[in-house]
Order: sequence, then structure tokens, then C-alpha cells
Amino acid sequence: MQTEAAKTEAELTSFFAGLHAGLNSLREVRATYDEQIAFNFNMLRFFNLGETKVSEILAFFLDPKKEHGQKAAFLRLCLEHFNLTDDANTLLCADEEITIKCEDATKDNRRIDVTVSFRNAAFVIGIENKIYAKDQRNQVLDYCNDLEKRTHGNYKLLYLSPEGNLPSKESIDKSKLELLMATKKIQTVSYSDVVALLKKYETVCHADNVREFIRQFQQYIKQEYLGESFMGETNFVADYLHSHPEILKHADALRHAIWSTKSECFSTFWRAVAQNLIGEGITIDLNRMIFRDSGYSEALVKHHGSPFEASAELRKVSLFYEPKINPPVYITIGMSSERKNLPQQLRGRVEKFEEKLKEMNLGEVRGNVGSWWCAPIPIPHIKFNDGDELCNILKDIAGHEMLSRATEAAQKIIEYINVTESLWREIQPSP
Repeated sequence: MQTEAAKTEAELTSFFAGLHAGLNSLREVRATYDEQIAFNFNMLRFFNLGETKVSEILAFFLDPKKEHGQKAAFLRLCLEHFNLTDDANTLLCADEEITIKCEDATKDNRRIDVTVSFRNAAFVIGIENKIYAKDQRNQVLDYCNDLEKRTHGNYKLLYLSPEGNLPSKESIDKSKLELLMATKKIQTVSYSDVVALLKKYETVCHADNVREFIRQFQQYIKQEYLGESFMGETNFVADYLHSHPEILKHADALRHAIWSTKSECFSTFWRAVAQNLIGEGITIDLNRMIFRDSGYSEALVKHHGSPFEASAELRKVSLFYEPKINPPVYITIGMSSERKNLPQQLRGRVEKFEEKLKEMNLGEVRGNVGSWWCAPIPIPHIKFNDGDELCNILKDIAGHEMLSRATEAAQKIIEYINVTESLWREIQPSP
């Protein structure tokens, strides 16, 4: 009689053998027809869309007056898709009374990513888009308070993130959040919800060029922020799982084992990076650098005698790991306050510093409310969510590939710190 352990092993062996064969067949088809179809191509990859640009695109479709030419069709679908009103016809009867804004300033000078105002702010929908920027203190609470005053309570705030996460407790108190969600003032939205909305946009759009852009935008979101594979691999795996329901008995154990293995590999890699930096007088704090499938991890970098430490504003050097963005591992220099709050002399030096970084091809400037990040620089790393690469790393018992990648990452960090510190010294005012 077959033991339970032997039965489990047989089920897993059969499942993964069939899954491997099916995925290989799918990939062979993709390779065969790639010349005709270009499965991996997406025009938006040339522009490295971030939080701000994604918000601008979403706002563009919501604006009946924009060049997509579809008038209020997209806005109507959005209202219906997220159940934002019981009377869309009344709200949309006069386009001239609809105002769409990006980076809409509140009374306290915070900025809501997108607002949709109807009838001179009689009703307002706010969208806060969170891809990589963390919530600032009381940020969502302040947004709600501002929208409450503008509209006398007639508003909705969509809190958008790749996974549909809740706002952080630093951004809004838990009890207040629960109350606002219960009264439908705040609604969490995932990027999967946005993709579903974009599919509806496709069906009503009459302009071929706009429809193609919507398709490209959908694909970009799925690949960049939802981690979906090309050529329908995610759908294939889901269908295959439905046909082998017995594997679900082992799903939790497999998920925990996979997460644990990735986490151990992640920690080993970063410890090796830190070890390589010690000889250069550089230390990184790994307490907050942990493996995760979404969100971000951060490691503060300290260089003994760094000129940034002497500045009251331009002082925070950090390493980030964010699996849902590209690049997922990068280093930045951050300012401790918003650009508008800097003294004029320091602001001028920062702007000159950023220009020099761009001249040296050290990355684009990324900004968000509450802080200003200078030139995020990609760092070589292990692709912890790439099964093939992780498999090869784990098979390397001696750890040569892991150490090689960690050494490469450390060298890039050293190079970036040396170059940026040299540039900062160059632009210091004369004594």
C-alpha cells in the first residue's frame, strides 16, 4: 500500500512534470512566432513610466475634453466600474462642469495625484497612486480632510496600488480609516482592477490608435507592476491547476517553502554585498532590507566622512528593493525636505548636482511629495522572482555566482558613492 509521503511525492512529480512540459511548449510557440508578433515588445518601455506618468495617463482617459476623442465614455465606465455614483447620467450631462487635475494642491500644500471634480466641486473623486513612494505622515488623512471641506462631505478617494493595499497607519489612523471605508469615502483599488477597467475602455473605444495605446498600457501594467508572464503563461498555469486540484493540498506548504528559500537567498546576497563594502568604509543597515513580493525594502548607506553628512538637507543615501518596478534594486540620494522648502542657495546647488548626474548618465531624477530623490541608479542583483536564475544560483553549491553578483553590486555602489560625493564637493560654494 502506498504511503502518504509516497503519494504526495508522486502527485508533485506528476504535476510539475506536466507543468514544465506545457510551459516549454508555450515558450517554443512564442519563440517560433516572435519574429511576426514580437510578444515582448511594448512601446511604453522606452519611457520608463513611473508613478507620476501612470497617474497622468489615467487622468488623460478620464478627461472628456482630451484628444482621445471618446468624450465621456471612459469616465462613465470608471464611475460604473468602481461604483462611484448612483447617478452617472446627471454627473455627465454637462462636460464643461467636469474638471480633471493632476497633482491637485490641498490647502496644506500636499498634492493629490488625480482629482475629478463635478459641478464646481459639488462632488470630487480623488486618486492617490502608490507604486513606490511610501505614505507620508497623515497624508491620506489630510487628503480626506481637504476633500471633506471642498465638497461638504461629497467625495470618494481611491487609494490605488499594485496589490490593492490599505494606506499605512502613519498615513491615517486605523479607526479613522475603518470609518471612512465603511462609509465608502475611501476605496482601495488594485492594478488588476485598473487592467479590468482598461479592457472595458477597449470595447467602447472607436479610435484604432487610441485602442492600441490602451492595449499597450494594459500589457505594461501587467508586466511591470503585476509580474505577469508573456504569452499567457499565467493563464496557462491557472488552467493547469484547475485540472489538477489535488495539488492544492500542498499549496500552502509549497508557498511557504518557496518564500523561505527566496528570503534566505535574499539575505545571503545582501550580507555578501555588505561584507564587500566594509573595506571601503561603507556600511549598510540591513535591518529593513527583507525579501517581499510587493512594497519595498530599504537599507541606509553610511560612508564615513561623506560630504553629504555635513549637509542639513541632502544627506540620506539608501538602497531600495522593489520587486514590482524596474529596476527593482537601486540606490538614491534623498533630501530631508521638499524642494520648495530648501534655502535658495542649497536648492541651486541641488539642481546643479542633478544636472551633473544626468550629464554623466547616472539616471533620471525621481521626485515625490515629502522628499526628493536624486538619480535612482540600477544595482546588479539576483532576480529573486526569476525561477530559472534562482534555480541556477541554488544549484551552485560553492556559491561562486552569488559572490560574483554581490561583488559586482558592491562595486557599483562604491562607484556611485565616489562619483556623487566628488560632484557634490565640486559644487560647494567657495569659503
